[in-house]
Amino acid sequence: MQAQNFERRRMSLRHESIRRGSIVQSISKEVPWDIFDRLFLPILYCHALAILFTALMEIFEIKFAFSTFGIFFLFSFATIVLTLFYHNLKVSSQGKAILITGCDFPLAWYLCKKLDDMGFTVFAGFKEVADNAQAELMKDECSARVRVLQLDASSESQMQEAVKFIETHLPDGAIGLWAFVPCDQWTAVGELEWIPQDILKKALEVNIINTVRLTQVMMPLIRRGGGRLIFLTSALAKIYNPVRGIQTAVHNALESFALCLRSEMRKHKVNVIVVAAGEFASGTAWLDNEDLLEQAKVMWKNMSDSKRFEVYDEKYFEFTIRQLERYTKVTVDLTPAIHTLIDAIHRAFPLPRYTPITREEKVKTLIAEYLPWAIYDVIYN
Repeated sequence: MQAQNFERRRMSLRHESIRRGSIVQSISKEVPWDIFDRLFLPILYCHALAILFTALMEIFEIKFAFSTFGIFFLFSFATIVLTLFYHNLKVSSQGKAILITGCDFPLAWYLCKKLDDMGFTVFAGFKEVADNAQAELMKDECSARVRVLQLDASSESQMQEAVKFIETHLPDGAIGLWAFVPCDQWTAVGELEWIPQDILKKALEVNIINTVRLTQVMMPLIRRGGGRLIFLTSALAKIYNPVRGIQTAVHNALESFALCLRSEMRKHKVNVIVVAAGEFASGTAWLDNEDLLEQAKVMWKNMSDSKRFEVYDEKYFEFTIRQLERYTKVTVDLTPAIHTLIDAIHRAFPLPRYTPITREEKVKTLIAEYLPWAIYDVIYN
C-alpha cells in the first residue's frame, strides 16, 4: 500500500514537471538585447573617433589611405571582436553557491533546476517547505547540490537561520555566496482608489521591505564571496499602464534601490544587476488567477458606497479586472528571462541592466523613456 501511494505521488510530481517544462519553449523567440546594449555605445564612440581621427589627419595634412567610413569600419570591427570576447567570458560553476528565493513560482523554480544542471550549488528558498509539492518536486528532480530552504523574508528568525544553514553547507573552498537572486514577489492590481490599505501594505512589504531586509541580512555572505546581487524587476518599471500603478511603483523603487546599492558596493567589488523581465513573463511568474479574483472581491467589498455606485459601477469594475486575467492564463516563453538571469550569474563581466523583453516591449520602453510623454500617450493610451 505504501509503495502504491509513493508511486502515485511520483506520478503526480512528474505531471507537475511536464507542466512546468511547457513554460520554457524549445524554440525561443529570444532577442539578444544584452549584446545590442553592450555594443551600442562602443560603436557610437567608434563613429565619433573616426570623424575626429579624419579631422586631425586633415589639420596636420597627413595623407591616409582610408576614408572616414573605412576608419569607422576598422574601428568598429576591432571593437566588436574585443567586446564579444569580453562579453562571452564566463566563470566556473565549481565551488559557486547561489541563493534564490521565491521558488514557489515557475521562473525561480526553473532557474534553480537550470543552475543545478550547470554545476552550481543552489539554495532554493520556499515560503513554506512542509507539504509543498514544488519543494518535493525540486528534491525529486535535482541533484544533491540543491538545498531546499524554509525562507520567509517577513520572518527575521527564518532569515537568520537561513544564513547559518548556508554557511554550514557552502561548497568546498567557498567562503560566501556567489549570487543572490530574490524572486519572491507579490502583485497588487487595480485603480488606485480601489486598492485597500492592507493590499497596498502587503505589496510594499513583499516587494520592497522584505527584499531590502533580506539583502541586508545576506550582504556579509555576498561580500565575502565577492559575488553579485541580481534583482528581478519588470518592463513595467518603464511602461505605464492603467490599474497596474502599484506594480509599476514597486518595480521603479526596486530599480532605484539597486542603482544606489551599486554605487555603495563598488568599493567591495560586488556587482549589482537588474534584470527587467518582460511584462507577460512577470505576470505568468508572479500572478495567480485565484489570488487576482480574490483581490478583486476584497477591493469591491471594501469600496465605499459613493465610489461603488456613483463613480464606478460593478460592470466597469469586473470588465477592468477581467482584462488582467490574460496575464494569469497565457502560456509564455520564460526562456529569455531564465537565460538572462543565468547570464547575470555566469558571465565574468555582466551588464548592469538586462532587458529580456519582446520587440514590442522594447519599442514601448524606449518611447516611454526617451520621448516626450505626449507621444507615448497618443500611441498607447
